[in-house]
Amino acid sequence: PFCDAIDLNFGCPQRSAQKGHYGAYLLDEPELLEEIVRTLACGLPIPVACKIRILDSVRDTVCLAKRLEAAGCSVLAVHGRVRDARESEGPADWDVIRAVKRSVGIPVIANGNVTCLEDAQYCMQYTKCDAVMSATGLLRRPSLFACRSSEAEADVMGCAREYLRLAEVNTPAINQVRDHLFAMLQSRLLDDHPDLWSLLGNPRLTTIRQYHLALDAIEDRLNPLADGVALPWAGIAEGPSSAKCSWSLQAIKRGYEGDSE
Repeated sequence: PFCDAIDLNFGCPQRSAQKGHYGAYLLDEPELLEEIVRTLACGLPIPVACKIRILDSVRDTVCLAKRLEAAGCSVLAVHGRVRDARESEGPADWDVIRAVKRSVGIPVIANGNVTCLEDAQYCMQYTKCDAVMSATGLLRRPSLFACRSSEAEADVMGCAREYLRLAEVNTPAINQVRDHLFAMLQSRLLDDHPDLWSLLGNPRLTTIRQYHLALDAIEDRLNPLADGVALPWAGIAEGPSSAKCSWSLQAIKRGYEGDSE
C-alpha cells in the first residue's frame, strides 16, 4: 500500500557495496539474485525491477538477464560497464545492452553514456530499449532530458537556483546541498575558476542563504560583462579558511570527475 514497485539495485560498484555484500558484488552469485527476485516477486502484489551491470561477456550478461526475467523481474535496467569500470575508463557498451533487449520480453532501460538529450535519443534508437536512465549526467545537468545539450549547459545556474529554492522548503543536510552544487557547477568552475570552486566548498558556508550569496558571486564572475569581480567573502562567510579546503577533492573522489554508478 505504500509504494508502486520494488527496485533492486544490483549495479552499485562502490567499495561500501563490496564491504556490505550488496550492489554489483552480488553479480558473482546469480543463484542468490534469482532467489531474492523470486522471493519478492512471489510474495508481493507489486512489480519487482532490477538494475545490473554487464558481465565479462555478452553471453553471460544475456544469461543473467534471462534468469532474472524468469525469476519474476518486471523491468530490467542495464548499465553498460562491468563492475570495476568507471566512467573515465571508457564508454558504456551499448551493444551488450542491445543484445539483452533482444533476448528478453520485459522492458529494458539503458544506462551509461547519456549526458544530454541527444545521447538519450540516440541510445534508444541504437539499443531499441524502452527507456534510458541517467545518474551522473542528471546530477551535472538536471535539465538534461528537457532541452538540447547547449541549452542544458546554459541552464545550469538556473537549476542551481531552483535547487536552493527547493532546499529552503525541504531542508536537506547542508553537505548534501554543497555536493549537489559541486556536481552542477564543476564543469563551469573547477578548471577555469578555482577560486570560485573553493568558495563553493568553504566549510563556513552553513546556510542556504550563504549558498545563494555564493551563487551571486559566481554569476557575477561568469557574466560576460564582468571584469575583475572580487569574491565577496565578508557577505558570505567570516572569510576564506586559512587551511586549504578539501571539500572539492572529496567530491571528485566520490565521483564527480569520473566515477559513475
